[in-house]
Amino acid sequence: MRRGSTLLRSILSLTAALIAMLSTVDVAATPGSLSLDARVSPRVQQVVQTAQRGSSGSPQIGGDAARFDSKNRLQIDVEFDCAYPAPTASMVAAGMLIGTAVNVPPMCVIEGWAATSSIAALAQIPNVKRVDLPKYSRSHPPLSPHSGITGPGAAVISATNGTAVIDGNGVSIMRTDKYVQQTGKNGASITLAVISDDATNLAAIQGRGELPASINVVTPGANPLSHPTLTDEGTMMLEEVYAVAPGANLAFCGPGSATEYLACVTNLIAAGATVISDDIAYFGFDVMSASTQNVAAQALANLLAANPQVMLYHSAGNDAQDYWQGSYTALSSPGGGICAPSGQTPQTDNFFQQFGNNKYLTWQTKGGNTLFLASVVPAGQATPNNIDLYVYNPNTAQVVACSTSASGGTTGATSFTVINGSAIPAGTYHIIIGTPDASLGGTFLKLIGIGDGADTFSPITAGSPTSFQDFAAGVVLVGAVVGSDGIGNSIEQYSDTGPIQIEIPSPSTLQAPHLVAPDGIFVDAAGTKFATSGGLFFGTSAASPNAAAIAALLRSAFPSLTPTQVAAYMQAGATPLGSSSPNGTFGYGRVDALGALAAIPAPALTGLQGISIVAGGAPAVISFGVGGTGALAVSTAPSVTLTSSGSATVAISPSTCGNPTTSCTLTVTPATGSYGTANIEVVVKDGANRTASLPVAVVVTKPAPPTISLTSGATQSVTVNSAIAPVMFTLTGTGALVVTPSTSNISGLTITSGCGTTTLTCTANLGTASSTAATAMLAITVQDAYAQTASATATVTETVPPKSGGGAVDRWTLLVLGCLVLVHAGGYKRRRLRA
Repeated sequence: MRRGSTLLRSILSLTAALIAMLSTVDVAATPGSLSLDARVSPRVQQVVQTAQRGSSGSPQIGGDAARFDSKNRLQIDVEFDCAYPAPTASMVAAGMLIGTAVNVPPMCVIEGWAATSSIAALAQIPNVKRVDLPKYSRSHPPLSPHSGITGPGAAVISATNGTAVIDGNGVSIMRTDKYVQQTGKNGASITLAVISDDATNLAAIQGRGELPASINVVTPGANPLSHPTLTDEGTMMLEEVYAVAPGANLAFCGPGSATEYLACVTNLIAAGATVISDDIAYFGFDVMSASTQNVAAQALANLLAANPQVMLYHSAGNDAQDYWQGSYTALSSPGGGICAPSGQTPQTDNFFQQFGNNKYLTWQTKGGNTLFLASVVPAGQATPNNIDLYVYNPNTAQVVACSTSASGGTTGATSFTVINGSAIPAGTYHIIIGTPDASLGGTFLKLIGIGDGADTFSPITAGSPTSFQDFAAGVVLVGAVVGSDGIGNSIEQYSDTGPIQIEIPSPSTLQAPHLVAPDGIFVDAAGTKFATSGGLFFGTSAASPNAAAIAALLRSAFPSLTPTQVAAYMQAGATPLGSSSPNGTFGYGRVDALGALAAIPAPALTGLQGISIVAGGAPAVISFGVGGTGALAVSTAPSVTLTSSGSATVAISPSTCGNPTTSCTLTVTPATGSYGTANIEVVVKDGANRTASLPVAVVVTKPAPPTISLTSGATQSVTVNSAIAPVMFTLTGTGALVVTPSTSNISGLTITSGCGTTTLTCTANLGTASSTAATAMLAITVQDAYAQTASATATVTETVPPKSGGGAVDRWTLLVLGCLVLVHAGGYKRRRLRA
């Protein structure tokens, strides 16, 4: 311990004099010494003071270069009280050129351009809270391949003509091609938006048919910021989402600042976007507080909550190798070092952070990258923590850069000390953290390198997602796994890991990342600003659009799913990687389209049970339940053939069954005369064309056979040629009955009209008896629609009536009597002859 402390003290002491000589400290011009309103941030005050001194150039402030337009107007953010309308007219009157307006409580900002001489007047406008410099997104140059990979992996997917397929490995690994084939859903009806630096050469890619002809390019405001370095990374991200979800409508917005980012989200939502992928990070916001205390994160969370159909997939970042966090361990080294950067009051540090066994952290950088040191500000403290940051070159034994708390400031519960790395060349350095005394011992620190995969710290720790989107509720963080190997099971060494440590309102952690997706996928960059490595796109910038495109596929099939539900199903269906799930490296796992689909409750039918009914009676009514996700289509054949005879109509009610009604009925009505078994299949289908079906049998038995009862005239005797009394009868039976009479010795038969159909009480009129004595019969048969019969018979005896008038006989009787007399006479004559 003593030896290391002596070494550090020696190093810093040797360089203290050099720093003092090289630093031009103008104490009279330090922030706060000029008559600027207290609502003007120290960063802006430094720029104004530089301008008042007549200095030229754009000073590097807080990690960002102050930016001026062609008329030498400074770009600023004017924050105003969200309880009042934006004071735009007053700002214009004060000489401000309005660029982007954001009114997303608690973050209400007008961003624009103003002369430094008008800053004080702008700060005095009623309801203005603060004038600050914008927080700019850093440029995203293409990352180098994963260690050990020098070009396209052996598994890069190729088309039949031998050319590489855009995002072919990603499509294969995530099984999105199988999802589209199985479901028939390709993102149609969904607007999928990308937020990235720029998409300068869309036309070149569209001309090759690798992007649709129509892409809605949205601007964040009236005078959007021009990106200093064009990368076309947004073009590559659009290629990805189009390869995965070719049916989606595409939109793009390229913000330069955090204010423009929120405006992009707002304007893309207004343009119909419901799925957004971004890959932009911003530093200088509160990295110690949860979403509810973090102003920028809360604004984004509120914006998403106000638009509950919108889901945002954010790249976790590529800074896992240049991030460290821990509590400040203040080790004494009296007179150890002096930090005296230009424009800042010199500060002598006597205590330094212990990094393991060393008093420093090793930083290997490719040059030009900025360092942020964030610390927790105690409750009620408005000034930044008095912490100094040094970059020491062990080869030259010189401090090449240092910065005090005057370089940063406070945001929420976070204090920043910043070293702008634009003047730091490539090399290996020692990073040293110091304080004048031990009073800040135990303060939680986050050391953030902005190397975007190009720099490394030693040691490093987890917890690296530090852009304000990472803290916002409702945002899905996406890390990157190696996709160029065609497998996707290995984390990219630069992919940010979690969990995210927060200190406010109390120490706790946030899950990060939530998911991982393949990078190292092929994109066609010919004719663009994007310089790929062997045609491959590396980084979480490539992973985010892959995950977002799967969300679009799911939303295409299930439009009613909320962003929370989509994320939950993607997490549940992800391929788990690592020893537990979730974890700080892979989150819940690698995104998988079919896995997510399998996690979504599939269609289901319950309660469909067979039933037996009697034909001709009430129809069969079967209650059943419908389950599944989203709008379900429930159907069955409109009619079925019964196994024995006839058919039946089938109906499902209500008409809203499955969408949204889940309690339904199946009604089976056999046609008249139909009986046997009706075998019915009920089918339910969801938006992904998944189906479930259940058979149900309805047994239709024949009804009771018909009956016929003769109520009068069943047996009668009448004389010849006289009227026969009507035969009255009643019928029973199901449905329309067919009455068929048959007669003998009866003429002129009529039966009541509608007998068996409109009436079941009938009369058979038999007319007049014949002229000769006889027996007449009436047989009545009734048959129902089921071929069941019944019959009844009426008998009529027709007789000759006796003669009338005192013994007169008719000729027939005389004839018979005459014959009898002759027979008798013949017999008398024979007897006399014998005698």
